[in-house]
Amino acid sequence: MKTRTAACAALLAIAALTGCSSDTNADPAACKAALTKEMQDAVDSGKEGSRPDVCDGISDKKLEEIAGEVVGKELEDSLGDIDASLDDTLEDLETSAP
Repeated sequence: MKTRTAACAALLAIAALTGCSSDTNADPAACKAALTKEMQDAVDSGKEGSRPDVCDGISDKKLEEIAGEVVGKELEDSLGDIDASLDDTLEDLETSAP
């Protein structure tokens, strides 16, 4: 869980990088896919990612929005995993009435 938290923080830090101008040819969907992959790689390896080249030309505001969507999805998935784990644990703890 700490790795996911660190990965989310790393992804938001990537989104905070500035200095790229807006380009009408930039593809937000490709950027989102690349950020999603960066997030998964960070979760799997624990290493900090970097801003994908495909995100060059995306405005900082749009990049922050995309990163927020990716992080939100990751957190939603994590909460679902926790909920399922709790359900499994509670089922294991249930005892039959005497």
